[in-house]
Order: sequence, then C-alpha cells, then structure tokens
Amino acid sequence: MVPFTPALFDALHTLRPVLLWGPPGVGKSARVESAAPCETVLVSTLNPSDLTGTVAVIGQQVQTLKPSWLTRLEALAEKTAREHAAGERPSSRVILFFDELNTAPPAVSAPALRICQERRVGEWTLPSNCVIVAACNASVIGGYDLSPALLNRFGHLSVDGNDCPDFFRASPDWRLKIVGSVLAQEPSWISRLATESAPAAPSPRTWEAVAKALPESGPVPGYWTDLASALVGPAAAKAVCSRVLDLLSLDIVATLRGPARVFGASPISAIAYARAIGDWTDPRIQTDPAAAISACFVAQQYLPSFPLILRGFTPQDLIMFEKHPAYHSYFQQVAGDLTRKATAFGGAQ
Repeated sequence: MVPFTPALFDALHTLRPVLLWGPPGVGKSARVESAAPCETVLVSTLNPSDLTGTVAVIGQQVQTLKPSWLTRLEALAEKTAREHAAGERPSSRVILFFDELNTAPPAVSAPALRICQERRVGEWTLPSNCVIVAACNASVIGGYDLSPALLNRFGHLSVDGNDCPDFFRASPDWRLKIVGSVLAQEPSWISRLATESAPAAPSPRTWEAVAKALPESGPVPGYWTDLASALVGPAAAKAVCSRVLDLLSLDIVATLRGPARVFGASPISAIAYARAIGDWTDPRIQTDPAAAISACFVAQQYLPSFPLILRGFTPQDLIMFEKHPAYHSYFQQVAGDLTRKATAFGGAQ
C-alpha cells in the first residue's frame, strides 16, 4: 500500500474519498484533523439512525431529523468558506472524517458507503467544499471485513507513524516540537507493540499525551517522568524524557515558550540565542552529541533564519556534527558550505 504523505493525501482526496490504514495509535486521526477543519464521526460508536437521522413523529407527520454531525459539518463548512473568502484561510476545504470504519457493524458501514458514493444523507446533500476521509485500524481484533464495494470507493494510504518526529516538529506547540526533536534521535522508541505483559507502549498517540503533559509555562513537575512511564513504558520514558528534561534545563530553551516575543525579526536576539546554544553544546559534543544535535533541532523550529545558529559553533564543532550518525538532513544542507569553509580554515591554521 502507498505510504501517507501530506502532498499525496491532498492530491488524492480531490479525486475520491481517502481511506487511511494503520495500527491503533500511529496518528491517523491527528493527520486528518491537522489537514483542514474537520468533523469527526466515530462510526464504531453509532447506531444506524445516528448516522442517517432519527425518525420522529412531529404533529401528524413522520419526519427524519437531520443527524447532529451533519448540522455541525454544515456550520463548519459555511464558517470555513466565509474565512477563505475573507483571506483568513488558504482553502475553503473541510473534512468529513469517518473514524474506525472497520469496527462498525455492517448496519452502520452500509449507510456510510452510501454517503461516500452519493454525497447525500437522506434528503440532505453534503456541503460542496467537503471531502470525505475514513480510517481503519489494521489487523484489529473483533473488526469487520469491509465489502469490496465499499473499498472500491476509496483511495488507500498507509500510516505507520515513523514520520512522527517530523509531524511533531511541524506543530505550533513547543512541547511537541521538543519531544519530536528528541524522538528524531531515538527512532527505535517511536512505536512499539503493546502486549499483555507491557501494556504501556510508545506510539505517536502516547507520545503526544506525554508532550502535552508538560506545563505550558513554569517548572516541569517531578512526577512527569513517572506519568510518561505510565503512558509509554519505563524504558521509553527513560530514553526520551531524560533528553527532554536536559533540553528544558536550558534557560534559553525555556524562553522559546514565547518565541514571537523573544525573537521577532531581530537578528541580535537570534545571534545571542546561537551563542547560548553554542556554549551549552560545547561540553556535550564529545560526551553526548545526540543531545547537542537535538538542541539544534529545537532551535531550527523557532529561529526565522536557522543558519545564524551555526555562528555559535567553532569549525571543529561543525565537522563533528557532520560526522555524527544522528546528523540531520536539514542541518546538513544548511551547514554543508560553512563546514567546508571551516575545514579549509582549520587547515590554513
């Protein structure tokens, strides 16, 4: 199956509804809900009438009441279209998201098929700026096989969660950025299968919960690592949370909680930040280069001009980063030319 990418997802759903496949917890819902304003319908929890509308006797007439999710979707579509027309949004698109489709009984998935095929719910038509996306948990125990007719209505993409660090670092939430930066250095801890003997296991979903357990401001509570252990397991928490706390111990990183106020467009602030990162990484380059590179990843997310960060490093630092196996591709692109110049400069000395 074709792996999920944001560009492919955007192109595919303009042609037909999209069905995302992947294990529980890898971030299928998060990817959909971050793509556009979204009305999520958790299909597995519905009765057929919840999806198609409840029949009621009003006066002397029998009427079908509009389902509540459709009322919310129409309001969302109208609001988004209005904001797009005012130049407040780049697109008027909204998403109708059928989640956990293959855990819904056929009595519910059958009307979902009709909605996907006809873009209608009884007498009502879906908003014209609405696209349809659904998600299935792969290999789910107790799930239902989807009919060939339903499957043929979708384009299919797989989500494995391995892009979790990049997805987190693209978030505006500084807590996700920092956790994502560390996970980029610890990819073996991104996702593990939960078992009966180890029910707390890492996944993009549980790492998001760990990140959002960090306070938006103020000191990190002492129980945060224990809370992380309860979510992702003790080994994963020890490997990742210690690095997160190390980064948060930096006073300069703490200021990133208000990056717009700290930096703005001021190159002086950026250079001061670069020097602070350079001072912090200097004793760690030999002993813990991955932590030093993680600091660069965090900086990359906030500085308007990332190359300024390089001015905090010596030529030897740049060469060390280039040789380290955890070297980041973006850092390599930005630092490549300066590293070559630094190497020549070192030889001239």
